[in-house]
Amino acid sequence: MSVRVLGDLPQHARQVLAELETLLDDDGLGIRGEPEFLRYRRLMLTCDNGDLPALVEQAVRELRSCRRRESPAVDRYDVRAVVLRECAGWSPTDVERSSHKSSARTVRKWRTDDGRNPETGRPLPGRGDTAAEKVAALADQGLPVRSIALRVGLPKSTVHDMLVAQQRARE
Repeated sequence: MSVRVLGDLPQHARQVLAELETLLDDDGLGIRGEPEFLRYRRLMLTCDNGDLPALVEQAVRELRSCRRRESPAVDRYDVRAVVLRECAGWSPTDVERSSHKSSARTVRKWRTDDGRNPETGRPLPGRGDTAAEKVAALADQGLPVRSIALRVGLPKSTVHDMLVAQQRARE
C-alpha cells in the first residue's frame, strides 16, 4: 500500500475524481447518499500502483451510472407551462388526477393568473392578456428573455420558443 498526494495521480484519475465531485449534492453526499468522491479519492491515494488502473475504471463506471441515474429537476414553472399549454379544455380535477401533479386549486389559480377560464383553461373572450401576448409586449419593450420569463412566470426556453414562433409568423 502506497500513500500519495492528489498531484501524484495520473491526469485521468484526477479528472474522474473532479467529475464525481461535481455530482455531489449540497449536503455533501453523493447520488446514492454516500460520499462517493471522498471514498474514491481515499482509495486512489492509498492503493498499490498496480491496482490504480482497475480502481480508476471502477470510478468511471460509477460516474457513468450516476449520470444515468440523474433525473432532470422539474420546477413548478415547467409544470405550470405544461398545464396551461396542454390541458386547455380539461377540468381542474381532471388535471389533478393526471400525471401533472398539480392540485385543482393550483390549476385554477394558474389559469386565472394567465387570463384564462379557471374551469376550462381556455382564454377568456375579449381578454387579450394571454401569455404569448404578454411575452410579445415585453419583448417589444426591449427586455431580454430572462427578464420576460421572470415577469410572466414561464421557463426561459418557453419564452424563447414563443418569441421565435412570433418572429416566424411576422415573416
